[in-house]
Amino acid sequence: MTYSEKTNYHHGDLRAALLDATDKIINRDGLELFSLRACAREAGVSHNAPAHHFADLRGLLTAYATNAFDLLIDSMEYAKKSRSADPAEQLLATGEGYIQFALTHPGKFQVMFRNEKLDAKHMELQNSSAKAFGILEHAMTNWLELYHPIALTDEKKLKYILMAWSVCHGYATLAGERKLDFISGFNQGTNHHIDFGKLLLNTFIQSITYSNTTI
Repeated sequence: MTYSEKTNYHHGDLRAALLDATDKIINRDGLELFSLRACAREAGVSHNAPAHHFADLRGLLTAYATNAFDLLIDSMEYAKKSRSADPAEQLLATGEGYIQFALTHPGKFQVMFRNEKLDAKHMELQNSSAKAFGILEHAMTNWLELYHPIALTDEKKLKYILMAWSVCHGYATLAGERKLDFISGFNQGTNHHIDFGKLLLNTFIQSITYSNTTI
């Protein structure tokens, strides 16, 4: 590795440089065009340099996805801190943080659920993804226990949690991939999408609140 290569990634912080290069490539070119050689080229290092930290492409993408889940956790926790402790507010804030992350970090959001590209058994990835899901699970469970008119089994609570996740993830995917731009009023930027995402989630929880039936 040459001196010029080392200076390109801030005094030898090769791992961080490769992850940063990964993010740039995926955001710019998409996941399907990503490769270790392309990553090394973007980072300004030799094509053998990634092997110092990552055994293969799957290893690099797994580290990238783990970082993505950590950022998702931060986004949801940050949004929750800005709201009151009321479970309804906390649930809406969790959804807001989820959608905010997805629209702000489209490359990471694209990769983190692509299990066929990742080492799904990697412990750090498992821990981070489980913690992220746990935040949504906790917010939805607290809301159900306080507001739902009918006592629920754990199995039925999980169904509602998955429904809430589907609302957040589905809308974030549509908005992030610009599938809604053809609809008048849906190309007004990230803040508009976040507001509409909160409206969707609020509509969902209100429909549960005033329902006397369960799924």
